[in-house]
Order: sequence, then C-alpha cells, then structure tokens
Amino acid sequence: GCDSNATLYLTISPSTSVTDVVEACDSFVWIDGNTYTSSNNSAKYTLMNAAGCDSIVTLDLTITDVNASVLYVNDSTLQAAQVTQGTTYQWLDCNDNFAQVTGENNALFTTRNSGYFAVKVTLNNCSKISDCITISSTVGLDDLQKKYKIKLYPNPTTNDLTISLKGIDFVDIVILDISGKVLFQKS
Repeated sequence: GCDSNATLYLTISPSTSVTDVVEACDSFVWIDGNTYTSSNNSAKYTLMNAAGCDSIVTLDLTITDVNASVLYVNDSTLQAAQVTQGTTYQWLDCNDNFAQVTGENNALFTTRNSGYFAVKVTLNNCSKISDCITISSTVGLDDLQKKYKIKLYPNPTTNDLTISLKGIDFVDIVILDISGKVLFQKS
C-alpha cells in the first residue's frame, strides 16, 4: 500500500509510471478523453486508486494517416497520391460493387476500358478507399490504324468513304457526324 500511516509493515511504493504504446489509424481517443489525430509521445494522465497511490501514464501514440487521393494523369491513367514506402494498392471497379481489378496493384493504373474506378490504399494495416474516378477511355482511329492496319479515306468526306479492314474477321461499324448523329451502322 501507499498509506504511510498503516500499522502493518508494508512496502511503500512511490508513484509508478507506465507508457501506453498505441498504433492507430487516422485518430485515437485516449483515457484522458481527448481525440488525437497525429502521433503523440508527450500526453500524460494520472490514475489514482482508493489508497491514494497514483500512476502516471504516458501516451506513446503512432497515427498512420493513409492518403487515398487519386491523381488524374490522362484519359486512361490514374495514380494513387500516397507513395510512402510500404504502401500497397488495389484498384477497384466501382461499377462492379468495388470488385478488385485483377492484377492492378500498383500506384499507377492504366486501362483501355472506360469505367468508374477507385483504389484501396493500405499502410501499416490501415486502409482507405479513394473516391471513384471516371475514365472515359476511347480507342481512336489512330490507335486502330496502328494496331490493325485499318485505312479510312478520305477523312473528312462529304460523299464516299472507303474503309479497309485487312486481317479483321468481325467488326461493328458506327459512323457519326460531328454532332454525334448516327449516319451509318453495320456489323
């Protein structure tokens, strides 16, 4: 006990000090009632028991703040803003109930498909999911010409248009005017 007036021979202990080591994500509510949003190793709290003994508790708090921001790089590429060593990434398809995009676990995400995507960023067992970002990736004529040797001429045209599709077995063709009106459609 700590009461020096006790009639029994007891070992009198001075106040004790302990350290409360805590790792948390984003924020932490400690025994003092305060909410901490950044790492802290100086907060102290005194606990006193019925015998008048006190213990001083020092907080040793490490907060992991995960940045789930996404940077728009171009029409087909997004990048997770958090690039701290040890960070892991998993890109998600927001249109498919946040299903994982297979094999897409780098900070940089490039797709040839239009869609609505987010990234799950994890650091020190703390995770956050970014807002969903729309990618409107369209395959342009230049891309098709490089990949499939497609020829289209003359472009622009007002009457006849020639399309050469060598090496392509099946294609859906939709020709639009400059305002988006469908002029021709055929499979």
